[in-house]
Amino acid sequence: MQSSLPERASGAPLRVLIADGYPDTAWTLATVLRRLGEDVRHACDGLTALQLAGEFRPEAVLMDLVLPGLDSAEVARRLRHEVGLDGALLVAVTGFHDEAHRRLAREAGFDLYLLKPVSLDALHALLHSIRSRRAGGVDLSEGIRSCSF
Repeated sequence: MQSSLPERASGAPLRVLIADGYPDTAWTLATVLRRLGEDVRHACDGLTALQLAGEFRPEAVLMDLVLPGLDSAEVARRLRHEVGLDGALLVAVTGFHDEAHRRLAREAGFDLYLLKPVSLDALHALLHSIRSRRAGGVDLSEGIRSCSF
């Protein structure tokens, strides 16, 4: 069976943290990213996500808006202010399509808003944008229509 995953980009793997309250969802997204060659950790609650972020220092955090333990808005704030991930890209990955949740994500410090189910095209565009940002500061919303607020 042939894979429909896009080819892995050259360069050092991206450090990505996945945080999702559904273990199967977190594992699936982490598996896809690993198959693309990225360095991935995943957590299924807010406190574990904070602990892993402090140890792993991810370049990007893909986080569901609903997490057990500590809600994602609080996790996002702590990632920025307590863990020191000012430069990391925070992406809300959620099934909520309404403006109230988008506003909550913006106010909590998320950079982008990605709707579930995440398409491979959107994921590939996101990874490409993160690599571009790493290389020189390209606008992250460029080419990621499904990820913008």
